[in-house]
Amino acid sequence: MVQSLLQQMQDIEGELTGFIDRLEPFLEQVNKKGRSAAREQRPEDLVDELRVAYHFTTRLLPLLRAAYGDFSEMNRERKQLLTLFEVSQLINSTLQLADLLEIVMDRTIAVTGAERGFLMLRDEASGQLHFAVARNMRRQDLEEESFQVSWSVVNRVAEATEPVLTDNASEDPRFADSVSIATYVLRSILCVPLLVKNRCIGVLYVDNRVRIGHFTPDDLDLLTAFANQAAVAIENARLFEHIVVLDRLKGDFLESVSHELRSPLTSLNAGLELLAQVVSEDDHSLWELVNESGQRLTRIVQRLTRFSEIEEDGRTWIGTEDLAEMVPLRELLAEAIEPHRAKSEEKKLVLNLVIEGEIVSLQAPRGLLRALNEVLTNAVAYTEKGVIFVTARRSGNEVLISVADTGIGIPSDEMPYIFDKLFRGRKVRALAKTQGLGLGLSVARWTILSLGGRIWAESVEGKGSVFTVALPLQQAEGGGWQVRIPEQPREAAGGAM
Repeated sequence: MVQSLLQQMQDIEGELTGFIDRLEPFLEQVNKKGRSAAREQRPEDLVDELRVAYHFTTRLLPLLRAAYGDFSEMNRERKQLLTLFEVSQLINSTLQLADLLEIVMDRTIAVTGAERGFLMLRDEASGQLHFAVARNMRRQDLEEESFQVSWSVVNRVAEATEPVLTDNASEDPRFADSVSIATYVLRSILCVPLLVKNRCIGVLYVDNRVRIGHFTPDDLDLLTAFANQAAVAIENARLFEHIVVLDRLKGDFLESVSHELRSPLTSLNAGLELLAQVVSEDDHSLWELVNESGQRLTRIVQRLTRFSEIEEDGRTWIGTEDLAEMVPLRELLAEAIEPHRAKSEEKKLVLNLVIEGEIVSLQAPRGLLRALNEVLTNAVAYTEKGVIFVTARRSGNEVLISVADTGIGIPSDEMPYIFDKLFRGRKVRALAKTQGLGLGLSVARWTILSLGGRIWAESVEGKGSVFTVALPLQQAEGGGWQVRIPEQPREAAGGAM
């Protein structure tokens, strides 16, 4: 619509300008010959009407020109916003750093019409700038011998964190002493900083070595706005790479520790069994203490081994016949609760199971036991008094299974991380009598996601927590409902649900 209005105003401006050009000679002639001469050539009323039209036109034309200028500015801003929106969608479409840098560089060259472009990032260790990507207008990578840039401009932008625009760098007094500009005979240069929280992580540099005055202040404004978005996207991609590396290191650590401890613990437990037959009555309590510690270490190693197996070959792990076996939900939940009854009674906790309505005989996968066991273990461990309720109900095309407790609760700032591997909250760590590695909820989440479901938590610190599992339902062949297991289990490497 704006484009159409601009075109119409341009047409009106052209017509009025032509009208004034034609009218001025006629009015001059009328003024020279006087009113009587004009009366001979034209009726008096026509002359007066033309005179009024002329004065009206001379007043209207400046207004139209001003309006045209305003509309032109609006149209320019609209195009800039549209460009920034499109660029924002592109740069936020990936967390792969190499792909992102190419997208940023190609879009920078496209929006400025530059001949070449260079993106330089600051090395986190040395603080020095290095070339991350160099491209030309044909979206081709440049060879290293073509990295001919003005380091005077680059360093100025990086140090002052202010953009630089020069129409002709070779004659710009700001860079009179620049060896690189003189050597490479550089002309139009536009360079802007990549800023994240007022910290310069790099620069965007584009140039045209032939044309003088190629870049405009509008290009500077647009590229500065673009660079602000690009800098945040680049920083996020770098952080994602760090997380991936740390995640891999944690996995390697778990596998290494479990492997190194498995053999000596097997020997230790075997030796303890032999000692049990000959240990004196006076030393029996000491033997029990050592044996309990050995069993606890064995359970920890088993959990580490199991988690490594999940990460290494999760599809096989979750897809075994045992885990895929469908059993009535009531039996499955009762089986999940039973191992935790003794500990609950010891702590005088009420442990109840409630299954609502039509899903009493619902068929569910036995693999769900793994997830529920981890959640129930936490509920019993971190609840000192009160109740633990396990409930199951249907909600639309899902079955919702909740484990609610009146335990210590989870601080709100820790909620985003509770399903992360090896995460243990500060309140959990403060309880010396609880032992764990921070793997339980991560295993539970992995299991539920692989079964095609969701898991989430709600908590109030000091009041308790509710963990809810949602699994998709489908109509069973004989009527009723059953849990729908995906043919290809979903990858569970994403963020918490």
